[in-house]
Parts: sequence; C-alpha cells; structure tokens
Amino acid sequence: MRREVRERGTLEMKGGEDEAKHSMKWLEWDEFLQVVEVLKRECNLKKEIFERHEQGESSTKIAATSVAAAYHRYLMFAIFASVPDRQRTIRELELGRTLLKVPHLDNNSNNNKNNDTTHKTSKSTHNNWNFRWVIRHGVEDYKTGKSFGRRPDLVINPNIYGHLEEYLATWRPVRMSASVTPHQYLFTNQRGNQLSRHSVYNQVRRACVRLTGKGVHPHLLRDMVVTHFRSRDTSPRELEALALYMGHSVDMQKGTYDKRTRGEKVAPAIALLHDAQEPSVPDESSGETQENSVNLESSSDEEMIRTCSNNSRNNGVS
Repeated sequence: MRREVRERGTLEMKGGEDEAKHSMKWLEWDEFLQVVEVLKRECNLKKEIFERHEQGESSTKIAATSVAAAYHRYLMFAIFASVPDRQRTIRELELGRTLLKVPHLDNNSNNNKNNDTTHKTSKSTHNNWNFRWVIRHGVEDYKTGKSFGRRPDLVINPNIYGHLEEYLATWRPVRMSASVTPHQYLFTNQRGNQLSRHSVYNQVRRACVRLTGKGVHPHLLRDMVVTHFRSRDTSPRELEALALYMGHSVDMQKGTYDKRTRGEKVAPAIALLHDAQEPSVPDESSGETQENSVNLESSSDEEMIRTCSNNSRNNGVS
C-alpha cells in the first residue's frame, strides 16, 4: 500500500512538472496573433526610421539589414498565422514552385456576374487584390502527402500582401546580397542561404520569449490553433475542413493536436446536461394555461404524486 501511495505521488508530481513546463511554452492562439501584430509594428517602425534618415529628416540611423530582418521575422510569423503548417513548409517556400502568385477574381467582379449568389468570404479579404499568394504542395512537399495526395492551395492572408511585396522587391535582396549561390527561397539566414530546421525553430522561439516570456516552438503552433478552434463553437464541417487544410485526419486533430485537458473537453457536456435540467418557464404572454402543469412552489409532495399519477393514466402509461 505504501509503495502504491509513493508511486502515485511520484506520478502526480511528475504530471505537475510536465504541466508547468508545458505552460512555459504555451500561448493561446489570440496571444500568438498579438505577437504577430507587435512584430508588424516593429517592422513598420524600423522602415520609417530608415526612410527618414535616408531622406535627411532624422539623424537616427538604422541599417538596411535590420529592416530586412524585421520584415523577414514578421512575414514568417504572419504566414504561420494564416497557414499554421509544419516548419518544413516555411523553410521550403520557394518562389515559382511552392510559393505562387496566381490570378484571383475579386468579390465585386464575382457579384456582378452572379447577382443571385452570395459568397461567404474571410473578413480579411481585400477586394483590391486581383491575385492571391498561395502555397502549393504536391505529394512530396509535405509530411502526409502519400496519405492525402496533392493539397488544396493554402491561401496566405491578403492582409500581409503589401509587406510581402515590399519584402520581395526591397528587403529580400538585402538579405540575398551575402549569398554566394542564387536561389528562390523566400526566407534566408543572415548569409542569404536557405533556412535550416533549427533556424526556423530559433527565430520563432526567440521572438516569443522576447515578447511573451514563453518558449513557443513552430510545431506547437499547430497544437495551439487546433485547441483554439476545438474549444469554441466550431462546427464539425469547419473542423473537418481545418483538418484537411492542415494535412491531417480529423482523428489526429482530436487526439494529437487538441491539447485541452480532460476537464476542458468535458465542460460542454456538463453545461449541456445542467442546462437540460433547468425548469422550463411557461409562456404567460398568451394568457393560455396548461392543464397538466404543476406549480412546484405551492404543491405539496402528495399533490405532485397525485398529478403525475393522473397524467400517467391519461396517457395510457402503467
């Protein structure tokens, strides 16, 4: 018995330690999106300082490489936010192969041609973009390709197209200037070469630690977004679409990526059962009375039993 108690205590202590370690790496999805917004502001501020100095309007100087690094960091996080995929997807983003700029008919044009059709679109969709930036994966380009085949296009949020276009035109060449071998990868290290797995991991973790104190790593982002949507009133249809979009099965979404505790998972069931036991309130506005209704406040136990018995006989229940 004593041995069982000691072992149980050890397991509980270990579980507590694991939970504490997990909490030091975990952000709610809303918190991660706030990190993205902070990185965007940093990016804009550095660009403004750089341009004001270049125009002779300020003595404060900032290196072009610093602005390029800010754009690089923001875009990495922003793409993770709109396409929460594995870190391999980010480091293998290659212009003209996996990262494509494709024509897109805007909503206004669509509505002019189909006046009777309504389209459910993202709140972030900008009608002034007549193209889309998409990530396109064949079977060999992602981990579960052999199981799921070619993926549907992963659409990058139009909100970041402006920064993406600026990065490609101005700031990516700054980072590429140190590279010996030309390539088309979107993201690079400081020497202009393709990012390694460790580089993506370190860039995500360092920025999150600096801004939140939490050591978030890239793969945890997939857990965070699934947990976020499964803890809300997301429909089964939307969850199925999310699983397909992220390149895994619904079962894997439930078991592997959903990091809610057992208590959090069963909370809706508790609320459902408790709500079902709430007494229904008769509609008195119409003035109608229900013949078999029971006034629980004024009826005695004997009256309640007698009323229930009468109802049972009337309904043919023995």
